[in-house]
Amino acid sequence: MVGFVKKIVVLSDMMKRFLLFLLIFAGGEFIITPLNAQITANFTASPTSGCAPLIVQFTDQSTGPGINSWQWNCGGGNTPTKQSPLVAYLVPGVYNVTLTVKNTGTGVSNTVTKTAFITVFSTPVAKFTATDTTGCAPLAVSFTDLSTPGSGKITKWSWSFGDGSPNSNAQNPTHTYSASKTYSVTLTVTDTNGCTNSINLPGLVQVLNSTLNAGFTASPNVGCSAPATINFTNTSTSGGTLTYSWNFGDTHTSTSTSPSNTYSAPGTYTVSLTANSSNGCSKTATSTISVLGGSNVAFTASTTSACLGTNISFGDSTKPAPTSVKWNFGDGNSSILSNPAHTYSAPGTYSVRLVVSFAGLCPDSLTKTAFITVNPGPVVSFSADTLNACATPFKVHFTDHTIGATTWNWSFGNGSNSTLASDSTIYNTSPGTFNVKLVVTTANGCKDSLTKFNYISVKPPVAGFTSTPDSGCAPLLVNFKDTSFSREPIKTWAWTFGDPSSGASNASVLENPTHTFNAIGTYTVNLSLINSYGCASSTQGTVIITNKPVIGFFVSKDSCALTPIVFTDTSVVSTFWKWDFGDGKKGMGKLSQHLYDTTGFF
Repeated sequence: MVGFVKKIVVLSDMMKRFLLFLLIFAGGEFIITPLNAQITANFTASPTSGCAPLIVQFTDQSTGPGINSWQWNCGGGNTPTKQSPLVAYLVPGVYNVTLTVKNTGTGVSNTVTKTAFITVFSTPVAKFTATDTTGCAPLAVSFTDLSTPGSGKITKWSWSFGDGSPNSNAQNPTHTYSASKTYSVTLTVTDTNGCTNSINLPGLVQVLNSTLNAGFTASPNVGCSAPATINFTNTSTSGGTLTYSWNFGDTHTSTSTSPSNTYSAPGTYTVSLTANSSNGCSKTATSTISVLGGSNVAFTASTTSACLGTNISFGDSTKPAPTSVKWNFGDGNSSILSNPAHTYSAPGTYSVRLVVSFAGLCPDSLTKTAFITVNPGPVVSFSADTLNACATPFKVHFTDHTIGATTWNWSFGNGSNSTLASDSTIYNTSPGTFNVKLVVTTANGCKDSLTKFNYISVKPPVAGFTSTPDSGCAPLLVNFKDTSFSREPIKTWAWTFGDPSSGASNASVLENPTHTFNAIGTYTVNLSLINSYGCASSTQGTVIITNKPVIGFFVSKDSCALTPIVFTDTSVVSTFWKWDFGDGKKGMGKLSQHLYDTTGFF
């Protein structure tokens, strides 16, 4: 037998990684086998909290070679062995989770525990009650929330009433059903953890199908005096059999279809009829019956003594209130309003009559003789001793001419006032115009007012004139026109023309004079005026007189064609020059030159 040699080499990496290798040499080959290796258990989960029942997905994140066994303890009796299990938590609580991973070949394992890793909230329990769940349309049903909270506080309510209407978020709503049908109602509650719970009560609300209508008439509907018998006629309708319950408002009742009732005392009575159908529906109708007890007509007025033009309000206070009224105000005017207003157009004393009836029955009336007195109002009138002035201070005395005035209130327009019948004031603002207002009251309290606009005027005259022409050659005739402003007529004009050499002609008292200026020079013309109130004003202007010019010029020399020739002006008192060079061409200016383009004499 040929022998062979086995060599076993064990290598160590200093035991820090806990890894040993066995090297085996056989037939020229080496086999390297790991003897032991470290593994680490770890995992994640999603979600880690929520409402019961909570479904959690665990994900293994363990590391290390050869892991082929997973043992979970998720709490609540859940011990899966899958690598990444899906676990359902049915019971609320807080759970620790443990994972043990293992390499079954080497026997190496590792365990990790995460404390309070999963939180499962208890959900609220939805519950409610309802009242009046069966009846005829329209049926109002009141709902009361009786839900109990879970781990969190209930904060939201959502009601579905089953009739297609929008959901309600009220905790305890009331909902009206309008159609005949059976309705299921659902309540969903939500707490602070977001946990929800719903309850549905099928067929909770039953709205009955009914065409019931209650109604009646009364004849007569007004009793003129007690005792009064009123006959009632039932007008109720329904598709089924009806029973009736009457209450006549005076302690009397009846179950008859169309009863009568006798009222023994005056008053206003509310009568009700309740009609009940065979399917349990009921409707009620009401009406008012009045029994009169003699004359009850009464009325008032906002005032019984008024000034002319005052709007007087009248009010019917008849008990019971009539169904129709007619007023006669004593001046030929009337009204059918219960509470009319009326304005009398003439002073005097007026009787007022009110006629009432009750549904065309039991007519009655009341006349108040000489009830309204209409006093004539004052007619304001006043005057001033003077209206216009040229300068301030300006004193004006005002006098009231109103007949029957007992109080006065003046506003003079200059900031001052007075309560005297006649008074004076001083105007210190110039120039200007002022409005004056007077309000008076008579002994019977009637008022009137008058405002005179721009009544007082403080305006001095303003002198002014024009001169036509205002310059020229001597001798020059100038027309002067007065353009002065004066509120009052101008009485005198005084002109001086600044031309003393003209003697007596240098002055004028005409409104629009003329004057001839014979010598050159600049003349100052003055105008002074005085108006009918003695107010004066003056102004001045200027007139310029010049001599006629003496024309002359010379030429520098004769010249050849196309050579410039200079023309020099020798005129006296010249201010404007215009040349004609004789060849059809023109020139301007004191000194000018010209170029003749042909030969000849020009």
